[in-house]
Amino acid sequence: MGGNEKGERNNPGSNGRTSTPPRNTCRRTPATTPPRQLNNPNQPSHTDPSVSTTRTTVTVLEQKLKVWYTNADGLTNKHEEWQERINEKSPDIIAVTETKLTETITDAIFPPGYQIMRKDRRGRGGGGVALLVKNRWKFEKMEGIDETGERDYIAGTLQSGEHKVVIAVMYNPPQNCRMPSEEYEESNRAMVDTLAEVARRAHSSRAKLLVIRNFNHREIDWENLEPHGGPETWRARMLDVVLENLMHQHVKDTTRVRGEDEPARLDLVFTLGSSDIEDIKYESPLGASDHVVLCFEYIVELQVERITGVEWEKPD
Repeated sequence: MGGNEKGERNNPGSNGRTSTPPRNTCRRTPATTPPRQLNNPNQPSHTDPSVSTTRTTVTVLEQKLKVWYTNADGLTNKHEEWQERINEKSPDIIAVTETKLTETITDAIFPPGYQIMRKDRRGRGGGGVALLVKNRWKFEKMEGIDETGERDYIAGTLQSGEHKVVIAVMYNPPQNCRMPSEEYEESNRAMVDTLAEVARRAHSSRAKLLVIRNFNHREIDWENLEPHGGPETWRARMLDVVLENLMHQHVKDTTRVRGEDEPARLDLVFTLGSSDIEDIKYESPLGASDHVVLCFEYIVELQVERITGVEWEKPD
């Protein structure tokens, strides 16, 4: 369980950023030479006792999306820096947790050229999620999962040719939030149910899956696939959902550093394929946030085109 991870993590406290090569969203790799065009006047008719040889050309089209994600710890006071970094990377998908936006803040805070989905916090500290997809892609919101509207998540379906990708962004509040312990546990169980439903819909529609989640917990050992606590905890249930749906968790390094606290891996990326993610980079936080920025490439489409040619030869 895991994914490809290239590059080294930048120091979250530094202002350095990891540069990436120019984007190459489409690569054509001919597996064989194209079929020869035969203009032989003596080409046999279908009644001749001839021998045919079929030649095939295979073209692989690989579509990649650039993804940019962070826990912003509030967007309003980081607006200028955020716009600069987005303009520099020009990602296809932007995911943000802890936006801390309210309904009084308009979409003008987001960069232009994107379809915007957001769920703002409701009268409480922290929270809020946003998912942005470039206008070039067909993208529709996924309805009917959280009817109460209380969970911090957004999900939608991106269409790329004949392929679909279910994309979801989720935020779990930290354990020291103001929520009563019983309500907090129930909130976590509900979010695990949301993850299970998103994965189920991806499987049922034969779509690919990309889930970006600010987990805010350390209770799962992702290398050994072991939850801390008993088998009846929501942590064990979450691990069961991941394994039952054949999901892969790709983030290997710590993503949050605060003062003297132990560095923690709180931001996670899940897909259905172990090789769906390439070139993960851990870049410096946005403003005073203590979470790194995750940048990576997500492989959306792998398509094979076969072109068949026929060469005729008369037997001796």
